[in-house]
Amino acid sequence: MKSAILLLIPCLTLASPTAPLPEGGDVCVRCPGEGEPWLIAHQDEDGRWDADGFAKHDPEGRESDGAGRADYDVAVTGLAVFGLLGDGATLDGGVFHENAARAVEWLLGQQDPETGIIGEAEGEALLHGHALATLALCEAHYFSPKRGLDPACRKAVRAILDLRNPSGAWGVDGAKPRDSAIISGWMLLALLSARDCGFPIEEGAIERALGWVEGLSEGEEGLVTPSAVALLVRMLLTEGPEKDPACVPHAEVLLRHLPEWNPDDPDLCFDTWCFGSLAMYQMGGSRYWGPWNKAMKRPIREFTRKDGAYIGVWDPIGRRGEIGGRVYSTGLMTVCLLVYYRYAKIIGAR
Repeated sequence: MKSAILLLIPCLTLASPTAPLPEGGDVCVRCPGEGEPWLIAHQDEDGRWDADGFAKHDPEGRESDGAGRADYDVAVTGLAVFGLLGDGATLDGGVFHENAARAVEWLLGQQDPETGIIGEAEGEALLHGHALATLALCEAHYFSPKRGLDPACRKAVRAILDLRNPSGAWGVDGAKPRDSAIISGWMLLALLSARDCGFPIEEGAIERALGWVEGLSEGEEGLVTPSAVALLVRMLLTEGPEKDPACVPHAEVLLRHLPEWNPDDPDLCFDTWCFGSLAMYQMGGSRYWGPWNKAMKRPIREFTRKDGAYIGVWDPIGRRGEIGGRVYSTGLMTVCLLVYYRYAKIIGAR
């Protein structure tokens, strides 16, 4: 049964007032202008989002801070495309489809025609960017199959498999386990999206990488992120705890490490919150979604910026915040916010 990765992506409209609320807790009250309008206002003419230079789009004298690294343009552009493809939009129609199409064209221009790798960064930035860009391209192809993205997607998927380390997962030598789990999580979601597109995936590749991520969850360091990744991937692969009891231990880990906004915590990680929110929403109920939902409300309600050039964004705090910068943090928190509104249960939705 196919999984609907696009339903993990931020959308651009509010839920209907009559839409059923997710079991396990009420939803946050969303303020207009959170996330997406700021992203649109900070897109470059060539289609990219500039991780370290986005403030050039702000009024003179009111430039926003929170720059990321210069080699993260591919990663933040891929993440932003996710939002613009949400709520049923495609490259051919829907809200902001022209912005999405320009961004996709820019990503295509960054792909090496021989290796299939998207971007010229090195190390972790290359892996992170390629994962998010591949996921964006595959989702765009799924809903706009006549736009000629098939060859680029196939090359990008092949590159994902070529970029694996001996463990069958992804990461750079010497990286902390959590960072490798984040990279592997986005790579796995890209492969699942590619599978939905009908692209052949090496037999056992997803399961082997998932096993490596789950091995990290057994240690102390990086415990939460691997569990969040593993739970989400298992929900997409196996249709949930009824058919896969291995989901439950990962959900229990997340319950012991609920989100808390703390700018002084160097281990705070929006990627973990993103994977966790999507996974716990799928688990549902008062046991799992209820506590996670309650914990996520405070960072969403209280820490959305409401001043000057920062209206509707989140500060890039935490250990990875300074890497991706404000574009990346806002993209990830938008995913966390909009799971309350428009995300259907993803299992069997596509």
